[in-house]
Amino acid sequence: MLDLISLPKAHLHLHLESAIRKDTYHEYCERDGVLIPQRSDFPDEGHFRGEGEWNYLTAVFSTIYSTLKTKDALERLVWELVEDEAKQGVVWIEPTIYVPSYRHIFGDDDASAAFFVSTFSNACTHFGTHSGFIFIADRAKSAEEAEEQALLASRWKDKGVVAFGLANLEVGFPGLRFQKAFDIAKAHGLLSAPHAGEMMGAENIWEALNCLNADRLAHGVNAVHDPTLMTILAERQICLDLCPTSNLWLKALDENVTYPLKRFLDLGIPCSVNTDNPRVWDIRLIDEYALCQREFGLSDADIKLIARNSIQFSGAPRFLKDRYCGREK
Repeated sequence: MLDLISLPKAHLHLHLESAIRKDTYHEYCERDGVLIPQRSDFPDEGHFRGEGEWNYLTAVFSTIYSTLKTKDALERLVWELVEDEAKQGVVWIEPTIYVPSYRHIFGDDDASAAFFVSTFSNACTHFGTHSGFIFIADRAKSAEEAEEQALLASRWKDKGVVAFGLANLEVGFPGLRFQKAFDIAKAHGLLSAPHAGEMMGAENIWEALNCLNADRLAHGVNAVHDPTLMTILAERQICLDLCPTSNLWLKALDENVTYPLKRFLDLGIPCSVNTDNPRVWDIRLIDEYALCQREFGLSDADIKLIARNSIQFSGAPRFLKDRYCGREK
């Protein structure tokens, strides 16, 4: 049986805050007298598929944010995250960070960026792994704010930021208005890695390709409904940073649709496997790999390909790709 832990891999779709350890999360909530959200508290009200799960997710995030009050708390989160990833054979960690969330601690975004760069560097050196960052814009905020974040990401490109992304609920927040922000990021040599095709269909992915010039897609699972789109993804080698447990929890696909990871691979679409929000769904990266083996009929060769893709299509430096992929990307 393939040893999933010793298999070199990258983690490309990991929201920073949601990587907080369970014990640490509970400790902080108890300290602050904060109630931990429960899924049963968030019923579906019919506005969109997966509404209850989405509202639960956002409640967990809000709770985590409310407990991360100090630099020391963030530093602990980073060090524990890096240790946990290294123990799973992760050689490249690429966390997604919405930097404005930490203005209450650092005062301005550049100070926050400096903290993350230095703290991850120290932790990765200690635990023997490597990291880069996806700085993101928030779909629910203005285009001007997104452009500010693109400029921030660009300023930190040579210090650890490797990609620019776009997150939050796709429904009601089209990506087109963020085109200028992604143009800024791409002009400075950053990868474009927006969320797309999670809670909306193939049209959302087309928008990410045509307007945001995506190199990778966070999710992209709903490409399965559009054969032409799948052909384009394969031809352009657009990597889908899939998160099976998260996609299933959030009902990203209709119940009668088989999770399409195997189909994507067979069509030549590069895919990586990730956790998205490990604290929300109580999973680890190796749990996702095991799920893919157990439930989706993936062979050892498929699993090795996914792990290789995760490094090859990441923002990792050339030496790391050469070491683990054996050729340049």
